[in-house]
Amino acid sequence: MELKKIHEELDIALERAWFEKEEMKLQELIKKIDFHAYEINCRKLKMKNKIAQGAFGSVYEGIYGGKKVAVKVFHNAEESKRFSLRRSFVQEICLSKDLDHPNIAKFIGAMENMLEVNIKLKKSQEFDPSLDCCVVTEFLPGGTLNQYIKRHHVKKLPIDIVIQLALDVADGLSYIHSKNIIHRDLKTDNMLLDKNGRVKIIDFGVSKIEDLSQNTQNTGTLGFMAPEVLTGSSYDHKCDVFSFGICLWEIFCCWPYHSEAMDNPNLYKKVRPDIPKSCPSVLADLMKQCWDADPNKRPEMRSVVETLREFEASTFHQGAKGPSCLSCFSS
Repeated sequence: MELKKIHEELDIALERAWFEKEEMKLQELIKKIDFHAYEINCRKLKMKNKIAQGAFGSVYEGIYGGKKVAVKVFHNAEESKRFSLRRSFVQEICLSKDLDHPNIAKFIGAMENMLEVNIKLKKSQEFDPSLDCCVVTEFLPGGTLNQYIKRHHVKKLPIDIVIQLALDVADGLSYIHSKNIIHRDLKTDNMLLDKNGRVKIIDFGVSKIEDLSQNTQNTGTLGFMAPEVLTGSSYDHKCDVFSFGICLWEIFCCWPYHSEAMDNPNLYKKVRPDIPKSCPSVLADLMKQCWDADPNKRPEMRSVVETLREFEASTFHQGAKGPSCLSCFSS
């Protein structure tokens, strides 16, 4: 019994030390950010209905400066979760503020205190604006890529649309990696479509700068999470490449991936989605390369982009081009 108590006290001490270390890192990060440079005018922001719910808060439709925007509110959680929430808020700003790419949702600004925001919500959606903070991005009306592909589960998507969607994701992820950022939660729920059906990657709340220090934190979503992340091993940006492989499978199959192996870490390392026989060999090979158990064997995203562009060119020349992106998106 005495030994058990010692172990419990040791666990508590280690956890406290980890939080103190992480808090110091967070404070250093905050010092580097000039919040005033990114703070939006709260009186110009109007918030309407809730459109999505996430791990750290909710996303609302809003109007800022006469334009539609998305407002991601980080709800002030119980004390035990406030550090994680604060870190997610700071990381979202720090990592997305300078990103400028057609396949990344555009960052507009942020706010630490929402007390003076014009909020018009249903009673069930109300929150305390004096306690919460938010990040404002461009509004993307097409919903998530996950919702979109599920709508096409029966008829499936034409191959040119599959390639276009995959290229959008690959281009955006390649750009993120070129900035030394690991997304760490790449999935079709974290991708939105604009009015033209083009994909934009969102949610940088758990992303981080890739540096020389080891990344071992278990972060992400089961199914999309690379095996090395799940087991707490050291990992780098190649964990995102694994996630892309699963996303590519979902885009082609028009259905979310789920496996019983998700509940078994040993099986998780080995089990992968079944690739339909109708899948072109180029895409099938790319999926397998991306979700290889060995991170070193996974391709760089710039190489994935090149492969997809070559495949796109070959399908076009073979006359395999289907309906336009917009016509397919509108269906």
